[in-house]
Amino acid sequence: MKLNPISLLLCAVAAATPFALGCSSSGSEEAPTEPADTGAPVVDAAPTVDAGTPADLDAAADASPDAGSVQDATIADATVPDAAADATSDATVGDATVGDAGADAGPVDAGPICRSSNDFDERSCGVCGRQSRICRTQADGGLGWADWSFCNGQLDGGCVPGTEPDGGLACGNRCGRQRAVCQNDCSYAFGSCIAPPGAVCDKGTSAWTQDDAGCTDPTHGRRRSCLNDCSWGTWSDCEPYYTLADGGLAASAELVITNDTTKSVTKTLASTTTMARIPTFPSACPLTGTFSTATAYVYATVGNATAQPRTVAVWASTPTGGASIDTVTAVYPTATGPTDETARRSCVGTANDTCASGNPQGCSSPWSGLVGSEAIVIPAGATYTVLVQAYFSTGTGGVVINAKAVN
Repeated sequence: MKLNPISLLLCAVAAATPFALGCSSSGSEEAPTEPADTGAPVVDAAPTVDAGTPADLDAAADASPDAGSVQDATIADATVPDAAADATSDATVGDATVGDAGADAGPVDAGPICRSSNDFDERSCGVCGRQSRICRTQADGGLGWADWSFCNGQLDGGCVPGTEPDGGLACGNRCGRQRAVCQNDCSYAFGSCIAPPGAVCDKGTSAWTQDDAGCTDPTHGRRRSCLNDCSWGTWSDCEPYYTLADGGLAASAELVITNDTTKSVTKTLASTTTMARIPTFPSACPLTGTFSTATAYVYATVGNATAQPRTVAVWASTPTGGASIDTVTAVYPTATGPTDETARRSCVGTANDTCASGNPQGCSSPWSGLVGSEAIVIPAGATYTVLVQAYFSTGTGGVVINAKAVN
């Protein structure tokens, strides 16, 4: 092969050195022969190890297997045996996904494999209830789980584990509130009962005055009761003093509470006596929603003729020979029913269009009532008014209004 002028010059210089390689005396290229003559591997040659650049490369090559190679780090120490496998075993399977969360609230396809027709699967739900599903043959011929059943056997009056009511729960007679956290047995664990700064009296108590009452008869005086918001009600008209006692008639009412027996009165929801239906339910009083279509309504008064505040359940039911009517119920801290929408918002406790859970009084849908945890506290000697109103404009007919002291 012909060499260009630069190659000829390089070969001339190389010829003057004792280790010249790659040039023949005739100026043509030859294959190197010294490695073959010595038999020494290239990697062990002194110039390769001692020179700067090859030594650096050798250091990098030595460091690579120890720090980041597949054998030492990625597979053996970190990725498979130590980290991923341990994390999968400890967190995903044992502690979190399957053990704690998946069994309680997982998707429909979580849980055991559907292996044969009529296999069953169960899980907890709602308020300490249980629901089940069955393994069935699917449209494609394979096996699969059917939908979960309804949540059965829930605890009446219980709570959903892990939940906490916003603002806590009512407690005590002075409008107190307490923190409540639902436990695994669907019952609450309660915090301290704290009364608000504006509470000035205990619900159900009453006050009497003769001094400066302004009564013509000096033996007369005025009475007032502490309302459900722990504020004083208005003073009564001048009246003789009387001692409240069980069996005594403290007020003129249709349903007079003297003991724990149920008192009832029968009335008629008539199409000729209607007004706009109170807002959506269940709703805390005072009501803030929008009034609805005009429907039939009736009022009934309940008087507490005992010497102490009484918790009273009120509810509607079907009269003999009558029919069930979908209704709503509210209670007002006055001896007469409210006559306008502003006054009808000022109910006590809760307004509801059904019967609360934990109800031992026999209130049943579609009738409504304030029973169980929604029963109303009526102060000693006070008279309250119960509203029963049809939910639909077509709801007319007889209704029994019931009241019973439950404390």
